[in-house]
Amino acid sequence: NAVSFSSNSMLDSPFSRVTDNKWDKNDAIGVFAIESGQELSDVTLFDGKANIKHTTQEAGITAKFTAESNAIELKQGDKVDVVAYYPYATAITDYKLPISVKDQSDLSKIDVLYSNDLKALADNGEARMNFAHQLSQVIFRVEPGNGYPNVDQVKFGALKGLKTEGFMSLKDGIISLDKGESSDIALTVTGSNARAIVLPGQELSGQVSMTLTLGEDEFIWTPRTTLAALKSGKKYTFRLQLSADGSVKTLNPEADIEDWTEGNANGDIDVVTPGGSLDPDPQPEPNESLTIAELKNKFSNATFEKPIFIDQDLKIRGIVMSDDSQGNISNKLYIQDKTA
Repeated sequence: NAVSFSSNSMLDSPFSRVTDNKWDKNDAIGVFAIESGQELSDVTLFDGKANIKHTTQEAGITAKFTAESNAIELKQGDKVDVVAYYPYATAITDYKLPISVKDQSDLSKIDVLYSNDLKALADNGEARMNFAHQLSQVIFRVEPGNGYPNVDQVKFGALKGLKTEGFMSLKDGIISLDKGESSDIALTVTGSNARAIVLPGQELSGQVSMTLTLGEDEFIWTPRTTLAALKSGKKYTFRLQLSADGSVKTLNPEADIEDWTEGNANGDIDVVTPGGSLDPDPQPEPNESLTIAELKNKFSNATFEKPIFIDQDLKIRGIVMSDDSQGNISNKLYIQDKTA
């Protein structure tokens, strides 16, 4: 009569691990069972079930978590509320989860998740819980222009000026900062994009900086305006351009701020079913478009180092064959037709 838990599915609610839209095999969560309607504390624990480790044996967008030992068992008439978190930690004191984002080498291991929406659980078997991101994510996208037409080889230095140590209260999911000094944060880089998971509750102001290099040129980025305290479960994206004087131009000083979730604003997920015609609309338009192969042949003298500026209106069409699950739709979009 033990209770097992399944996480939220991508098709049911907006959720994503930072590195992929799925759980990994052997992911572990900590689970607390509380007398229904009570706040998490020593006296409200149900049957002493505190920080019970649950793991999943299969990867997927929905994961089933079972207890390695000491599972929650319910008898007729029992009702419990459930609090859970990821990643599992053995050292929990006063219901506070210690957090460190200094090491960003494996983002999924510091992507703190929290769930407290499973209420009045009364039946044995499987129960559904929904997790939410509790930290913040900062993303930098360096765009060509402003005298630098090619930024694919840009290199990102550490993000400086932010604290990396804190804890999350398992009673309410609120993040608090330690009193220590700030630390350098090494960014995770993909081409001309970089990102980091940071602790919420901090301002992005003049004390925050980042060095970028392109070839022998060096550039310093600092926020142009003070961004109010970062919020849990939010992504902050900055679009940057390099300047010849060594500064960095921020195209959106207030950042593009969005919920750290997948899918549409209403929680729905767009599902694309492959198959069918390669061209979704084979009917010719009034102004006939070029094929992708014809466009490439037309400007075959263009090189990576010496691109050709197209100063005439041309039309091509194709199937979009890239997606933004890893933030890779920024400066580049891949399309395909029957020719190339």
